[in-house]
Amino acid sequence: MKTRLIVIAALCGALLCSCGNRNKKAQKESVYKETIELTTVEGDHNLEATRIKIADSLVKDPKAGAVINERYTGMLPAADGPGIDYDLTIVRQEGVTRGVYALVTTYIEGENGRDAIFTETGRFVTLQGEGPNKGTEYLELTPSDDSTVHYFLKEKDGSLTMVGKDLKRADSKLNYTLKRTKL
Repeated sequence: MKTRLIVIAALCGALLCSCGNRNKKAQKESVYKETIELTTVEGDHNLEATRIKIADSLVKDPKAGAVINERYTGMLPAADGPGIDYDLTIVRQEGVTRGVYALVTTYIEGENGRDAIFTETGRFVTLQGEGPNKGTEYLELTPSDDSTVHYFLKEKDGSLTMVGKDLKRADSKLNYTLKRTKL
């Protein structure tokens, strides 16, 4: 009799555990897919829309706010050309410090005098400064293909300034800032 009760209790426990795991699995699968339209400059410098689909595992937090799209653009210096046009769109949920991004870089006259356009997508996280930089926020952009990670300082005026892996500005008078623009 005692053996039967123990077996029944064990079976009920296993059944309850499997139901709990199913709910956790359902929560992990509650992802969304976002399509973002970015504007880039092609070789003849006419504006063309480049559609980028971001299908990532950004799980919506039911306690957080709406999904927000932010766009930053600017021309940053290039080592061997006139410059690199950056078109960065980040997608996050209001009140959440992580999200996904799409970055289109156009190397002006990068390939035999013609513009070279590259697109990457990935995840970003907001980092908090420490010590003398306490209260400062940075974005760490990690590409989906695990290539070079990008770091940006969030300026008080809403712009982003590219910084090094050490989260320090370049020791240069050149412009490394992307301005927030409309989508």
